[in-house]
Amino acid sequence: METIYTTTSATPKVLVTHNPNSKEILNYELVTKNLDGQDITDLWIDENNYKIYIKDGSYYYKAVFHDNVINLNNFIDRNYPDITKLLQFVIKMAYQLSQTTNGWKEPLKIKIPTGKFLVTDTLIDTSLDVNAGKFILEGEGYQNTIIKFEPNTEKFLFNNDKIFGYTTFSNIGFISNGSGKFMNAIGGGNGNAQSLLFTGCSFNYFKTILDVTGDTMMSEITFRDCKIKDAPENSVLFKLNNPQAVNWRFYSTDIENNFGIIFDFYAGSTISYYQGSIISKHTTEKIIFRVNNVADPNKFGSGNSPQLQINGVRFELRDNTKLIKIDNEDVEFSAKFDNCGMGGYNLDTSIYTIDIKGKGNFIFDNCTNYQNFKFKHQVRNADSYLHPAKIKFINTCPDLELINNGSCNEVFNTGGYPIYVFENCGLNSYYRPFGRDTFFLNNDYYKISKKIISKGSRNNGTIQEETSVVQDRVYADLGQNTVGYKHLVSFDLPNVPIHSIKIIFDKAWQGGYGGQTYNVKVLKTNTPDPIATGQLNTSNKLELTANTGYFLANNDKIHIQVETIEAWSQTLGIKVFLVVEY
Repeated sequence: METIYTTTSATPKVLVTHNPNSKEILNYELVTKNLDGQDITDLWIDENNYKIYIKDGSYYYKAVFHDNVINLNNFIDRNYPDITKLLQFVIKMAYQLSQTTNGWKEPLKIKIPTGKFLVTDTLIDTSLDVNAGKFILEGEGYQNTIIKFEPNTEKFLFNNDKIFGYTTFSNIGFISNGSGKFMNAIGGGNGNAQSLLFTGCSFNYFKTILDVTGDTMMSEITFRDCKIKDAPENSVLFKLNNPQAVNWRFYSTDIENNFGIIFDFYAGSTISYYQGSIISKHTTEKIIFRVNNVADPNKFGSGNSPQLQINGVRFELRDNTKLIKIDNEDVEFSAKFDNCGMGGYNLDTSIYTIDIKGKGNFIFDNCTNYQNFKFKHQVRNADSYLHPAKIKFINTCPDLELINNGSCNEVFNTGGYPIYVFENCGLNSYYRPFGRDTFFLNNDYYKISKKIISKGSRNNGTIQEETSVVQDRVYADLGQNTVGYKHLVSFDLPNVPIHSIKIIFDKAWQGGYGGQTYNVKVLKTNTPDPIATGQLNTSNKLELTANTGYFLANNDKIHIQVETIEAWSQTLGIKVFLVVEY
């Protein structure tokens, strides 16, 4: 550092220097205390020889940081690329120079110049005493500012035990050796580890990027325009074990050449992923989204659903890659993929790309490239019929032969078999490829889990049962404004495990008079309380859902009764549909 001149009138006195390494003019101000408030000594200067504090003559000076930025370009000794101690020193200094004294601190921005630098130890942990810091670390582009963290054993670059949040990492390339982990993120406490923003960063050869634990905070994590590459075979890039790790966002971020697991759910985090690519590597089994076998089902509540919302992502699933693997049969997991390229072309045809248990909801909307996609279900007989897995395809779908060639264990209560739903895919249907009840064995069409029964009668009282729309209506002679309910129609239910019943009233005729109103109630045999009630105006359609829960029909009937409210005709004619989902 070359002294140019020293001011004589400024208070405190300012030393103006020229830095021959950075080729910049740097100002220093006269001080007597170090950043810990202790008297500065020659020994302290020697121990912290980062050129941030210097001695000139018999006086000590501290660098002046303009625009609240500590630019490391002025202090890095490029002959010694290990900047571990320098970064630890600067992080603490940036924290202590915050103008906020209570609560969250706003440390100075730390700017790291172009170059390849080595870090050999954890940069932030509880020993640094920077609780509730909101840091900004900024480089010159991930291809230009590179930090290499290559520990001999597994170690975190940031051990964030409820220490800092609202922190931004931008334009830095982080490289490890397969043992390094980027951040241990424990939510809660005064530090409230949360709201971390990664913009324009890259992560290469890391075993883990975020290892998330705790029961609070760790929400609003954002990756924008980042690159994540070359994770090793034993890697888990994002370990998610905090039920408040919600509102995670990935924008135009690419995860490529992954050998391990990308997202591992131990609790019900929520992730939204927009555009970008996710590409696996040619090697042994790799998993994009996994629910761990020791996941806590109580931490997957409705407030954390869906766990995945994937939009416009291009997948390349190679060889033995599984897109979703659920190892815990008690977890209710849900995911939605919109306008994604599913990347099935390079899959091994023997692999089940979706490997799930007996529950969960999975939606694929307008996605493409399902080639070689196969599904596997491991269903628990004891209670699977209460909430069978549903896989829904909208606008596009895999070839039915791929679905038929999936795998499912034998289920004794057939209500537990998974349900595939097709909407606007050339067929609109519910489909159960792995099992159906004897009631439906005479049907030649797909194994549909939705039975539509419609009834109509003529004045002679003859009842007809059909499985397609007919013009006949059910007629009831109610009398004009007669008090009390009268029987309209009854339905025989199929003897199968039934999940839901909908009752639809349509195509009303009321003796030539429009806009008449009737009370409606629906009962089940030997059940005095209605399972559904409503009010029918003959100018409109009415749809009711029976409040039955899951039950076995066992020769049950559904009885529908109506009561006149405002009517001028003694006869009600109405088309009635019963939609039974089994």
